[in-house]
Amino acid sequence: MYYWLMYGLALGGRYYPYINDLTVFVIINFFFVWKIRRKFPGYNKMALINTLYSWTAWMFLLAWPQDLLTLYCMTGSIIADNRYVRAFLLIMAPAIRFPLGAPGYVWEFILKYSATVPGNYPPYAATIGFWLLALGLFVQSSGKPSVSGMLSVPLKQTL
Repeated sequence: MYYWLMYGLALGGRYYPYINDLTVFVIINFFFVWKIRRKFPGYNKMALINTLYSWTAWMFLLAWPQDLLTLYCMTGSIIADNRYVRAFLLIMAPAIRFPLGAPGYVWEFILKYSATVPGNYPPYAATIGFWLLALGLFVQSSGKPSVSGMLSVPLKQTL
């Protein structure tokens, strides 16, 4: 699934070198920076999510672009309003990186080599941290009652 998403983002390679997946990633990144800034405005603690996303996205763009689709799924889960879309994107974020249906030697390579290389620890740690943040925001938003679901019957005031 990951390969086909990357292939689609690069428009099938038809317009290379003018449009490739990194060019599209930069455009998507600017969109997410703008949306996160609108979702978490101001200068309180929640506005630090803007900085966390920006640094993580640029780090991935420069060093580990293969992890950007996972980051975009997690970020989409933070900025989406629909609860089901948010849950779907949270599940898709880690699932997009696993080669579902791949032969055993692919899984052996991932578990024996890719997961044990110390150079892969920083992107893994950043991805896990950002996913936990997205999960925490998802769980936190589930406890809030929605305005549309509340009764609009006025309460009788007592003195």
